[in-house]
Amino acid sequence: MHVAEDHIKIMIGFDPLTQTITVPAQLVRRGNELRMALPPDHDSTTRQLAEPALIRLLAQRFAAREHLTTGKEIPAVSNHNKRHMHRLARISWLAPDIISAILDGKQPVQLTARHLLRCADIPMEWQAQRQFLGFG
Repeated sequence: MHVAEDHIKIMIGFDPLTQTITVPAQLVRRGNELRMALPPDHDSTTRQLAEPALIRLLAQRFAAREHLTTGKEIPAVSNHNKRHMHRLARISWLAPDIISAILDGKQPVQLTARHLLRCADIPMEWQAQRQFLGFG
């Protein structure tokens, strides 16, 4: 087996019958961990796990927007500072298919909760959002 920055190469068998399988891969930082991310194989029996931190952001986004627009105290976001609330509210405008992909664990490997919160210039137009966040 050979692990490189952008792929994994596995050699199976012995000479002269050795077969080589190469799979694209990418090192991705998830919080404090460094993981090897493989592309989905489009097999319905395999399913990625949704990223808990991204799910938490999606759950808090509308609560933050409501708090900022109405001033109502909402327990889900009441302990956050105003800057964090604005960041949360900004992601309440994501395209529905982006939200579905995140909930299904099918977001691009570079899209982390930290990255999403720190993106100050997410476009409002949905197609531009898809491109900006790496959905295609």
